[in-house]
Amino acid sequence: KHAAATELRVRADQHGRTLVAEVADDGAGGARPEAGTGLQGLAARVESLGGRLTIDSPPGQGTTLTATIPLAPWRTSAEPYLEFGHEGDGGRGLRQIQELLAGERTSGVSLAREWDLEGGPPRIGQRLPVYDHTGRRHGFVEVTGVAVRPFGEIDPSMVDPEPGEGDWRRARERAYEECREEIAALLGEPDWRLTDAEPMVILNYRSVTAAEMSGSIR
Repeated sequence: KHAAATELRVRADQHGRTLVAEVADDGAGGARPEAGTGLQGLAARVESLGGRLTIDSPPGQGTTLTATIPLAPWRTSAEPYLEFGHEGDGGRGLRQIQELLAGERTSGVSLAREWDLEGGPPRIGQRLPVYDHTGRRHGFVEVTGVAVRPFGEIDPSMVDPEPGEGDWRRARERAYEECREEIAALLGEPDWRLTDAEPMVILNYRSVTAAEMSGSIR
């Protein structure tokens, strides 16, 4: 509308858990976010999804807007699962998965509202696939216990400790803060923060062997 452009190019690519959307024109260039509210509003909408907007607009050489947006996993009632770890966790998620598959980890805590996307927490006896944050499946668990508690009322004795993490509650708060933007995008709440009132699902489970899974399929 304002660039006197003759061509507009739109491209969207997915790289793993990241969407990169690019809009470019061959117009007048020289776009400056501080000069108006349009680009500022667009940047705010991208940031509300945990993403970032970059603007390349040299005078006389057109304008390119690039939005980089993390994609949160989307659970459905048909495909419930457990996920461990997040980008930049230093391998903590993979260690947790290894402990789980070895029978050393038998419980986990997650947001009740994440399970609400699947119609509610899993039931005892239900078998769930286990994924890392890249979407790779590592195995299955069978649910042996389910409880729902506000975060502030969870007794650390109810869940597995995190070796080397110190105080359980502080460790969980740090972990959720590290992946806050992904969860905020998943819940559709840009300002989401973990609070003591947040409902949490405490799951107890056991690792299911490949032989057990093949037997159940037959």
